[in-house]
Amino acid sequence: VAALAWLEGQWQSADGKWAACYSSPLGGEIVSATKKIEDGKVTLFDFERFREVDGVVVLTPFPHGKASVDFKERASTAPPGGKIAIFDNPDHDFPQTICYKPVKTDSLYAWISGPTKGATQRQGYRYQRIK
Repeated sequence: VAALAWLEGQWQSADGKWAACYSSPLGGEIVSATKKIEDGKVTLFDFERFREVDGVVVLTPFPHGKASVDFKERASTAPPGGKIAIFDNPDHDFPQTICYKPVKTDSLYAWISGPTKGATQRQGYRYQRIK
């Protein structure tokens, strides 16, 4: 989990509709909260928990605050050009993959993907670090 410390901080989309906050990996876990804001009101929220289970980093999302399924880390690398963290659960409906990639030290691109109605769908989210 410590290798994901680059997620720590407060992030916001350029249009101000999405805000996310990731804790430090202190205590061996990262927790996060994300919200979508439309017309000045929160219309969607979720939490996430990153922890190690049997030597593998596991991400558990809580969409709308409700328990979900675990996604196991497939890759966490630091290739030239930046890091990437990829979590998978091939048995889940949608999404089956959750990814995080810093674009620069102050930008983050996150996306979810998986099958929907017979085709692969991908939803991306771009954030700027605000703290």
